[in-house]
Amino acid sequence: MRKAAGGLAAIAGLSLVAAFWHPPTAEAVKVKNFKVQVFCTAPLSQTCNPAAVHGFTTKQSGTVRVRFVSNSPGVCSSFRVTVSIDGGTALTSGFVGPHGKTAPLPFSLSAGPHQLSIQAEGEVGGCNVGELFSWGGTVRINQ
Repeated sequence: MRKAAGGLAAIAGLSLVAAFWHPPTAEAVKVKNFKVQVFCTAPLSQTCNPAAVHGFTTKQSGTVRVRFVSNSPGVCSSFRVTVSIDGGTALTSGFVGPHGKTAPLPFSLSAGPHQLSIQAEGEVGGCNVGELFSWGGTVRINQ
């Protein structure tokens, strides 16, 4: 009898844990992707103007991580990206080559609408002989 009672208590305990534990919702780990393709304007240099700008909305406050993936056809040299959100502090990645990706860049944001700006800076090598003409890929935002 004692063993049966202990087993029932253990099952009841599991039921309580299950009743109060909720797995994270899909919104807490939502990923947003958008494509970027920029053709640099004169005067050409390693810093490509204009920056690409994209709006997005966060449903909750917290840390957002931005990663860039260099997966656009025609990318033939390395570059790094500088990202800012809402005109705040800009973070710059390391250089990535064709088909490379940056480390996640963390930003602390409040819930609501935001404006992301991303700009590339080229590096001599591949087809880059001192000027960046264009760049592109995918920006990935993890909330």
